[in-house]
Amino acid sequence: MSVSATDQKQEQIIEAALKRFAHFGVAKTTMSEIADDLSLSKASLYYYFPDKTALVLAVGENILSVFLDEQSKALTNARSFEEGINAIIEVRICFGRKYFMMHIGDGQSDVNTADPKFKTALDHLKRTELDMMAAYIRKYQKEKVLKDVDAKETAEVLLDVLVGLWIAEIHVHQKSFVPTDELFERIRMKTKRMVSIFCDGIKRN
Repeated sequence: MSVSATDQKQEQIIEAALKRFAHFGVAKTTMSEIADDLSLSKASLYYYFPDKTALVLAVGENILSVFLDEQSKALTNARSFEEGINAIIEVRICFGRKYFMMHIGDGQSDVNTADPKFKTALDHLKRTELDMMAAYIRKYQKEKVLKDVDAKETAEVLLDVLVGLWIAEIHVHQKSFVPTDELFERIRMKTKRMVSIFCDGIKRN
């Protein structure tokens, strides 16, 4: 089988797995179900992915790559500092909602997402997000829009608070296991309120 054909089949498997993981969660999805969705034998599925953890990792890396690309586009297309921050909030809520059942980076995990390779992928995401946000802050510092704060430390605070608000709303205040429109609207409103305070604090008068 050619490399391109192999890659194409792997992409089809990842897409099928992604649909099941996003709807049912990783723990409640079996390799047999994914194989059935694709009319593949389990042996054929395991030819491309030796175990469920390998498939979860491939799916996770796919999601994280698109997630970073969408955030980068949001910041690039922004016409003001605050517009860019609010745009990435929408990206994060969109992805958080779409992949809620996978619990990526929200403090919950199972034997597959707890794999060290998955943690490495998440660590890479966090470093890339941090560098992206720090560069975005420096851009507006050069334009004299923002104060001369430490860009990397400020970016880290912002990103940590965004994650913290998400976790607090889902796992502390609401303890929600099923996503609802009301839940995501509360997250959006609280996050945008925080961003308004944040921007007022680092903007030049």
